[in-house]
Amino acid sequence: MGLLTERAAGLIAGRLVLNFAAMAFLGVTLFLTWQGNAWTLLFTLPGLAYLLCGLAFAGGIIGALPAHLHSKLARWVIARCDGEPGPREAAMIRSTGTFVLLCQLLLVYYLTLWAYNRWVLPAPV
Repeated sequence: MGLLTERAAGLIAGRLVLNFAAMAFLGVTLFLTWQGNAWTLLFTLPGLAYLLCGLAFAGGIIGALPAHLHSKLARWVIARCDGEPGPREAAMIRSTGTFVLLCQLLLVYYLTLWAYNRWVLPAPV
């Protein structure tokens, strides 16, 4: 099996990061639904709208924007050191990538929790 080209690897990595936020959204939603036994509420019109809008927001905004900014930062760092990043630059790129993923996970979790309680669960009477 041959190695991936740099362009193909970049596209795959971009899609994985984009999907990371969307998969975190789905995971939190399914956990909250299972925990509250609210499967019927999830398949109502507000629940389906919540799912579609949440996937679009989590994958498109929370997933794509920070990943794009991290990619620009990594390209800038590599261009600054003439295409040969040293251990310090590589560590900085890795640690900022980890920070981006952690921030995405926390942001998706708390926004999903808030939106789920607001739009899926019925209002107390």
